[in-house]
Amino acid sequence: MFELMDGIISLACGVWCYLVIAGKLKIGKSEDDSIRWVNSNRKLLKIVGPILVVFGLFRLSQALFIA
Repeated sequence: MFELMDGIISLACGVWCYLVIAGKLKIGKSEDDSIRWVNSNRKLLKIVGPILVVFGLFRLSQALFIA
């Protein structure tokens, strides 16, 4: 059960990182703050987002197919 929840949370966070980088989600109340935060963390989000998606899929596959 832990693997299932871990996979879902990791997958959701990875998708969130991608949507923030793509400009589909606004993370702050003002657009200027949102753009400033994304620009300062863009490199980190580009690296962490795909890693979280792959890790989430791995954990989901463990929960659904191996157990």
